[in-house]
Amino acid sequence: FFILFSLFQVSCWKRNQNIDRKRKTIYNLQGDERGAKEKEMSWYFWIILGVVLLILEIFTAGFFVALIGVAALLMAVVSLFISTLWLQLLIFTLLSVGIVWIFLPMIRRSLEHNAVPTNQEAMIGKTVLVTEEINNTLGKGYVKYYGDFFPARSLDGKVIPAGKEVIIRRIEGIRVFVEEAESK
Repeated sequence: FFILFSLFQVSCWKRNQNIDRKRKTIYNLQGDERGAKEKEMSWYFWIILGVVLLILEIFTAGFFVALIGVAALLMAVVSLFISTLWLQLLIFTLLSVGIVWIFLPMIRRSLEHNAVPTNQEAMIGKTVLVTEEINNTLGKGYVKYYGDFFPARSLDGKVIPAGKEVIIRRIEGIRVFVEEAESK
């Protein structure tokens, strides 16, 4: 987006520069019309870019694109007062970096705080039943977790008989590593 914006602004600037050469005296008599046209044109561009980035955020994760979109919308207001291309790009870059630096860590913390463990993460720490004796030496052993059977190994290398309750401590692939649950 930065590159597209730069090319768009540079082409407009070059076109306006050629017009200025041809009509230099007219601009001097009528004031800075070119600056007014650039302000109007860049204002629209920043609004369009901001809305496109906010819509694009719907299809991405992480809110990064939305933060850049907010910076573009803020830049629309700034571009009403500043018509210089390089200064607009500098301010947009600073706004983008500043907004991402300030808000992205806060957004990520709030998302991580509400995270619910799923799949393998949810299995760790659960108490399960040994359905087949766990023997690391023979490479045997199964546990039952919510109707599914998983190959199991003992963390400490002890043989754990069938019918015993164990706690899942680690998962590697589909194999679970367990230790005996304390008897009540």
